[in-house]
Amino acid sequence: MRGRITSRMPPLVGVGAALAAFALLGTGCAGTEDPEPIVLQVLMADDWADTRPVLDVVRRFEADNPNVTVSLVGRPFSQIDGELAASVASGDPIDVVHSHAFAAAARGQAEPLDDLWAERLDAEEFFPGAMQDVTWGDTVYGVPLDINAMFMVLDAEVVERVGVPRTPEEVRAFAEAASTDGERALSIGASAWQTYGWIKAFGGEIVEIDDDGSARFTLAREENVRALDFLAGLIADGLAHGPTTRNVADDQVGLFGLGRTSVLTSGTWDTTTLQTVYPDRAFVTATMPSATGDPIGGSAMGGSSLLVGVGSTNRQEAVDFILALTDDDAALDLARTEGRLPTQPALLEQAGLDPVVLDTVAAQLTTATPQLLIAFPEAQDAFADAVDDVLSGRMSAAEALGIAQQLAEQAQVQ
Repeated sequence: MRGRITSRMPPLVGVGAALAAFALLGTGCAGTEDPEPIVLQVLMADDWADTRPVLDVVRRFEADNPNVTVSLVGRPFSQIDGELAASVASGDPIDVVHSHAFAAAARGQAEPLDDLWAERLDAEEFFPGAMQDVTWGDTVYGVPLDINAMFMVLDAEVVERVGVPRTPEEVRAFAEAASTDGERALSIGASAWQTYGWIKAFGGEIVEIDDDGSARFTLAREENVRALDFLAGLIADGLAHGPTTRNVADDQVGLFGLGRTSVLTSGTWDTTTLQTVYPDRAFVTATMPSATGDPIGGSAMGGSSLLVGVGSTNRQEAVDFILALTDDDAALDLARTEGRLPTQPALLEQAGLDPVVLDTVAAQLTTATPQLLIAFPEAQDAFADAVDDVLSGRMSAAEALGIAQQLAEQAQVQ
């Protein structure tokens, strides 16, 4: 039992010895103190923190650990990294943080958890991308919490006419067949995450990380240029909506649901919306096209992980809480009630996902990778600006990505 104190003593012989042992035992019991009270600080995204599955885990954890009070705080996901950094700088690090463990590790704000993985977890039971989300260099810094991937959602009627596109060229042909009566086939916003998914489909990459955690920026790589040229070409030729002052990406699901576009690149959160808000909209899902000849194109991974703030004085309790929130029962509860996909392939079929989508997302997760560039805010900002410049028609892909590469390298030197 947690918190129980035991002691050992050499055997004593005879009645006197027995009395002496009894006296010692009484003294030991009288001197035994309850475990020190602990307030475990937990910071999560606000759309997670107030959900019934998470609150159930908190209640069970406190019941199993009477000396621990969980202080659970919800914040917009975009604010979490800043709060973690401030807590570490103040000398009072947050114990459990919901973020991307690899990015926190790159900033020196996450506790290494190799010991946990050696003793309690098996990396081979998780999707490869989920392990990338918690690894920096050759060290593991967290535990995967949920996962998703960008795939294609296609108008079922157009699929019946022209088939499922498997290459970028076939995606363009699909868009040409679907763009009739003034409607456009796609809606392309200035989203760095979605653009990264297309870059992966073209076989590209924007940063490479060595085993020691050092980075090599590859923003201007040829495959990346071709991917952005492809997207910009769809916009220029009237086959896709592009970014505007009001980001069209905000309306992507609505446009598809109303039948005004025929291709949507997103994750299971949007297929769920389509099935509930637009139940009459018939669609087919497919993995991202491949420009490399592989059967499944690369893609961007979504999801998140849990980490322990570096220097936490409650490391063991933090690890125990992370394990409680990521065990199989909790993972399936989150999947079935909140649509958060489990990070282990063995659990995915039990997650209650629509069979129409299940095969697609399972296949896509084998090639999806997290956008590691977010570990470098200046480089990420430069990439996001380049994406906006290209898709808005202000610069060519080669020019914009070349500038982004220079800015990333300059920030790295500084």
